Amino acid sequence: MKQKIKKVIGEKNSSRIRSVLNTLRIIKNIICWFLIVFLAFAVITFVVTKIKGETPTVFGYSINRVVSGSMEPAIEIGDVIINKAVTDITDLKVGDIITFQGDSRFDNNKVTHRIIVAPYDDGTGNIVLVTKGDANKIDDGVINASSVESKYLMKIGVLRFVYNIFFSQWGLLIFIFLLILIFFDEIVNIVRIIIYNNSRDENDTIYDVIERVQKAEQEEEKERQIADEKANMKKQAKLDAKKQREQRKNEKKNRKKD
Repeated sequence: MKQKIKKVIGEKNSSRIRSVLNTLRIIKNIICWFLIVFLAFAVITFVVTKIKGETPTVFGYSINRVVSGSMEPAIEIGDVIINKAVTDITDLKVGDIITFQGDSRFDNNKVTHRIIVAPYDDGTGNIVLVTKGDANKIDDGVINASSVESKYLMKIGVLRFVYNIFFSQWGLLIFIFLLILIFFDEIVNIVRIIIYNNSRDENDTIYDVIERVQKAEQEEEKERQIADEKANMKKQAKLDAKKQREQRKNEKKNRKKD
């Protein structure tokens, strides 16, 4: 089949196409490996910070998962929200939704509620504010501004789905399986390089090992091409034999008519 394609598009065009495909493959690998490293770093950071009881933060943005219904219907249980760190408490106003570190009133858990009284000086030099959950009947009382961590920006349904899948019982296994499927050919190449590296001569460099792996791949490709050509020849031979049988039958029928 590949030989037929070469005849149609020409050897030069075929070489150009192979070159372009190889370049695209290299670019794809660079992008994918970058994403893997980034995701691995993000997952490790997320898990470590969660174990420490902290909130994962990247460039001032944090991700939180809502576990109560105090802010329904604006924010529902299971929603994954994106917050931005608060650097100036005076920027907050009534109606903003914030996440703060709760005290004993909230069992020392983080709370995401709406501001109903903007930050003000309580007369002792402390800046405080008042919050309330949309679904709650009473407010939270006075909250110290120093406990405010971030301001709510948005919730993303896709993140909720990904969060629920990834942190489910089989989520990590599914994630690893998908990575293996995407990079199966690269994993095979890495295994080959390791095998060749273990059996290489002392004077061989890693580039020699990679070159041998590439040559081995080229030989396998040639073998596949030969196998495909043989299969095509057998198929063509069967078709030719079938045509010959049909021609003989037609000739016999014509003779009988004559």
